[in-house]
Amino acid sequence: ASVLSGIVRDGHGNPISNIKLTVNDLVSGTTMGTVDSDVNGAYSLSLANGSYEIDAHHSYGVSNQPRPQTFYVEPIIHYLEVSGNTIQNINLPFVTLSGKTTDTNGVAIAGVEVKVSDYWSDSSSGAYEFRYVITSTLSDVNGDYSLVVLTGLDSITLTPPSDSDLAITMINELALTVDTTRDFALNTASVLSGIVRDGHGNPISNIKLTVND
Repeated sequence: ASVLSGIVRDGHGNPISNIKLTVNDLVSGTTMGTVDSDVNGAYSLSLANGSYEIDAHHSYGVSNQPRPQTFYVEPIIHYLEVSGNTIQNINLPFVTLSGKTTDTNGVAIAGVEVKVSDYWSDSSSGAYEFRYVITSTLSDVNGDYSLVVLTGLDSITLTPPSDSDLAITMINELALTVDTTRDFALNTASVLSGIVRDGHGNPISNIKLTVND
């Protein structure tokens, strides 16, 4: 067996712990091994010589650097030839999104949930990658928020405190590629109302309506 090893780093070049790497056979897609990075970001795995790809995703331990709560990058290494002991460092496509949550008058709003739940394909490296991320944070008493996401993220959802008169607000077309500071304004809520009727025009109860962006 040969030893595949290296250092996993976050978007700022810092070694990061508890990142799970899955090594797959390049031809069959069969998983040949999994390993979590240690406190120094290091990983090591014994493999037969061959051609592989590597997926990266969250582990259930706490990492020593900020990261999304849930994420997948598949694959993060598209082609790796192992022939004898091999070093392959991993640079995660993390960026930090930060700023303030406000109302439309620019007044800071605390307790806003800034949530990411998105998936997409990314070919910026020249090859196909599947990216998936779920993470969230609450803005603090000054309205400040900060969270780590994946490059290529396009949308987030802002949910105000339940006792406010602000509306859940969707932000699209972010297209993040680098650390970004951006303030987000939540819209004032309007009321949508009406009557739900059956096929004979009779008002009907217990019909659930879901409103999507």
